[in-house]
Amino acid sequence: MQILRSIAAIVVGFIVSMIVIIAVKSVNGIVYAPPGDKPLMERISDLQNDKKAMKAWIESIPTPAMAILQVAWSLGTLLGGGLAALIASRARILHAGIIGGVVLLLTIVNLFMMKAECDYSHPDWLLITGLLLPLPTSLLAGKLVARWRRPAPAASENQP
Repeated sequence: MQILRSIAAIVVGFIVSMIVIIAVKSVNGIVYAPPGDKPLMERISDLQNDKKAMKAWIESIPTPAMAILQVAWSLGTLLGGGLAALIASRARILHAGIIGGVVLLLTIVNLFMMKAECDYSHPDWLLITGLLLPLPTSLLAGKLVARWRRPAPAASENQP
C-alpha cells in the first residue's frame, strides 16, 4: 500500500505542479500577449507556424514577464513538491525532491527546445535561476511539510 501512496504522491504532485506553471504562464501570456488584431489564440498559432516571428516576439517580452516565468516554475515546484510530501506517508522530502527533479528536467528540455525550434536562448539570469531553483524549492517544501506533519513524540515511560 505504501508504494501506491508514493506513486499517487508523485503523480498528483506533478499534475499540480504543471497546472500551476501553465496557469501562471497563461496569465502572463495574456498580459504580455503577442501583438496583432486577431484573437489571441490565432496570434499564438501564427507564431507557432512562423519561427522567426516567434523569436522576435519572445525577444520583445519585457524583463518582468520573464521574471513571472521564473515565478511560475518556482511556485509550481513549491506547491507540487509540497503536495507530494503531504500525500506521502514517509520520505516526504524525497517525494518533494522528485517533483523538483522532474521540473528541472522539463526546464532543461524546454530550454533546448526553444534553442532548437526558434534559435532563441533565454536571458542568462533566467537560465541560471531556472536551473538552480527547482530542486531547492521542492526540497524546502518537503522539509516544511515533513516538519509540520512530524508525528507527536511518544509518551516517555519515565514521566509520571
